[in-house]
Amino acid sequence: LRRLGISAQMANETSSATIEQLFSTLTAEIVRHGGGVIKLIGDGLIACFTRTALGEQHAGLACAAALALHNHMRTYGATPSLAASLTLHLRVGLHSGPFTAVTLGDHTHAEILLTGPSIGQAQAALDAAKPGETIISEATRVAAGALSRP
Repeated sequence: LRRLGISAQMANETSSATIEQLFSTLTAEIVRHGGGVIKLIGDGLIACFTRTALGEQHAGLACAAALALHNHMRTYGATPSLAASLTLHLRVGLHSGPFTAVTLGDHTHAEILLTGPSIGQAQAALDAAKPGETIISEATRVAAGALSRP
């Protein structure tokens, strides 16, 4: 789970273009690391790095993606034209565990619903993260394996 804090200080047209560009770039970074964006929610998004698709590397790839997103946000937020009008913050919460994905709806509109305790644990990690931080659960730390602490 990732959440951006975007201030409402910009004109709507500029804000829309900026947010569209930013989400496109962040989504591309998630995909580059093997993940997929499940849902956009306001100024946040939900991404999955599944063991089924990525094997035992899934947690490490999710952590690497989080670092890449933070690096991108620092660069993006330092753009002089944006710095004067937009405050960007990225918070990331990562958890590894089973979940159920259910597609709801029909051919006119469908939504993916993610359920299970793992979703709540990912949300709790996100809620605990301060702007500029990534919080990973113990399960993700163990699944990532080779992560070292400074």
